[in-house]
Amino acid sequence: MGNFKNNTKNFYTTFLNSVDKFIPQNYFQKDLSDYKKFDLLKNEQLQELLRHSPAIVGIYNNVKNNYIFMSDNIETITGHSPEHYKGPRGMEYALSTFPSEHAAIYTQQIFPTIFQYFQSHIANQEIKRLRFTATFQLIRKDGSVMWCMQQLNVIETDDQGLPLLTMLFMSDITNVKKDNAVDFVVARKNDHNIFQHVYAATFPSLNQTISFTKRELEILQLLSLGKSSYDIAALLSISEHTVFNHRKNMLEKAEKKNTAELISFAINKGFIR
Repeated sequence: MGNFKNNTKNFYTTFLNSVDKFIPQNYFQKDLSDYKKFDLLKNEQLQELLRHSPAIVGIYNNVKNNYIFMSDNIETITGHSPEHYKGPRGMEYALSTFPSEHAAIYTQQIFPTIFQYFQSHIANQEIKRLRFTATFQLIRKDGSVMWCMQQLNVIETDDQGLPLLTMLFMSDITNVKKDNAVDFVVARKNDHNIFQHVYAATFPSLNQTISFTKRELEILQLLSLGKSSYDIAALLSISEHTVFNHRKNMLEKAEKKNTAELISFAINKGFIR
């Protein structure tokens, strides 16, 4: 992590600037001492299960910018002690384990997008209905690199709907990751409590970003089900010409030659299921 550690504070500052645009100044004076509902995580039987789990579990304190819980298996999987994440600058430490390029993508692209979704869901207090999934590389304590998939859900909000606590699940996907792109998906629970993708983006490099709008994702999903342009137009109450234009735009974004390639790309990148 040698050269990157020199840049860690810059990335952490970028992250804090994004937070400041979203969070009121008095927010960071909140006292979370009343939130005792996670005493369950101190249960020894649960701790033992988590130690043998392939997924790392964490609970992030959005007020203090650190983790109030990090499962012990993070050390056996990454070599990093859970205590570093639970320190006073837990997020800064977390960013120090990212390669520089991925830290830049997270602080300049992914976190601002997450905060934008938070902002749009505060008024109706629906932040808990959102789920954020992203891939990234993590530098283990021994210097080796692993690919991770991380999912985030807000599990506690204040009276105004602002996030207090966020739960994290992180898995090692090194053996199944087939490219070097950072992938990012936003999903939202519908009225049937089923998560549906509302935004997706992939970041092959800092200078090349692929993203699809909510409408494009809807059309992609229907194309993957074998629907024709005529069927899609009828289902979405739009014209066939509009469907054609969306498909043309998606082919250009993904640099694919035909719909079959586009669908395969979208499934592999997690844009659609």
